[in-house]
This record gives sequence, structure tokens and C-alpha cells, in this order.
Amino acid sequence: MTRILHQRGITFQVWDDVVADPDIATVVRGMKLMDNSYPDLVIALGGGSVIDAAKAVIFALAQTRPDARRERPASWRSPPPAAQALK
Repeated sequence: MTRILHQRGITFQVWDDVVADPDIATVVRGMKLMDNSYPDLVIALGGGSVIDAAKAVIFALAQTRPDARRERPASWRSPPPAAQALK
């Protein structure tokens, strides 16, 4: 996957420290990573824990951002990132 993204010149970031049965600390790490460079798309490759962590981070970021209809700060790109899960 990363090779293809590199070949196409697509900027991406890898989050590869998701633990089995992700806890709040794992979700917070993911939020910090994604908040620094808010993605347009999240691709979760792996099993249930990876997919669950990605969904939790996307949901949490969407809940902590201002409503895009009322306010649109530079750091908010609405809507929340799309998610693709590949098992």
C-alpha cells in the first residue's frame, strides 16, 4: 500500500502502534497523530482492533471539532475523514 501511495505522489502517514483491544490511550495517540495533519481519508489495514481504533479516532475527532456549518477554522476540513477498512 505505501509503495503505491509513494509512486502516485500521495502524502500519507502510517499509524502502526495499535494494540489488541485498543484502549483510550491508543485512541488518544491516534487523535494526536491525525490532529496534526487532519486526513481526508483513513485506511485501516488489519484486523478488528485496527479497524475499531480507526473508527474511534475518526468519531472522537469529529466530536471535538466545531460544527462545520457554524464555524470553519483552518484546521477543520469538513466532513470528517472517510474511512476504508480492509481485512
